[in-house]
Amino acid sequence: MRKQLPPRDMPWFDEQGRPTDIFYDYVKDLERRSLGQPVSVTAAANNQVLVYESASGLFVPRNTLTKPVSSTEPANGEVLIYNSGTGLYTPGAN
Repeated sequence: MRKQLPPRDMPWFDEQGRPTDIFYDYVKDLERRSLGQPVSVTAAANNQVLVYESASGLFVPRNTLTKPVSSTEPANGEVLIYNSGTGLYTPGAN
């Protein structure tokens, strides 16, 4: 079960600069619930995202879009959808 966030006024470190037990337990709980899958050692370039690759079992950097994007501004709640007729990612309903 997820641990509750400690109170805001709780001391995070003791007088010697070590984390308090509550803070340490909270961080360990976050660590246990992390992604759980290894990340590639290859650094991502600008505008890349991490994508899970089942063949390697790693999160690896990939380009976000490989096709041009329409200059049409999306409306609130729309997503980019690839239109094979125009060859562009265009705004549309999900």
